[in-house]
Amino acid sequence: MGQRFFYTVLRMRQKGALTMSYEIRYIHGHVEIYDQTGRFCCSGDTEGEALAELEELSAA
Repeated sequence: MGQRFFYTVLRMRQKGALTMSYEIRYIHGHVEIYDQTGRFCCSGDTEGEALAELEELSAA
């Protein structure tokens, strides 16, 4: 079985005081990020890569 590790992060952005809640899941050697309703947002090979992609999505 693959390694599965979950944790939830509450992140606040300074611009516009946007509060975003998301869950980071480590699944089978990569990272997936889901929003507060459980919808898939993005993924990456590392947590940093996935968070960078999330930043790009939230800046758009």
